[in-house]
Amino acid sequence: MSLEAFYESISGDLAEVRSHLLTDERVTKFVKMFFDDPVNAQLCGAIENDDMEAAFRAAHTLKGLAIGMGFTALHDAACALTEALRPNDAGQPSEPDQVRPLFDKVEQEYEAVTTAYEASF
Repeated sequence: MSLEAFYESISGDLAEVRSHLLTDERVTKFVKMFFDDPVNAQLCGAIENDDMEAAFRAAHTLKGLAIGMGFTALHDAACALTEALRPNDAGQPSEPDQVRPLFDKVEQEYEAVTTAYEASF
């Protein structure tokens, strides 16, 4: 599968990524590096341990990584989770009843990127 087909299969924004990484070789290098980052495992562990502060940090980091790589659907899911986890004045997640379904959506989108990556590279 080509880089174009990979990005198309995940509804990604290859043009934007090319605009700042400049070459397809660099895009490919950074896509591969994305999977070396421990942030998804950190997010999963934080949710499993009911550590909403750590989950917020991990979701926020994942959101930034996803947008930087043009993984639009993953970014959108991580953004929604980040906002639900954002602490309110009492230090609690803003929308605790929404955290689990939003986390599940992040995991679904992360799996879609992973599956497309494994089929492509």
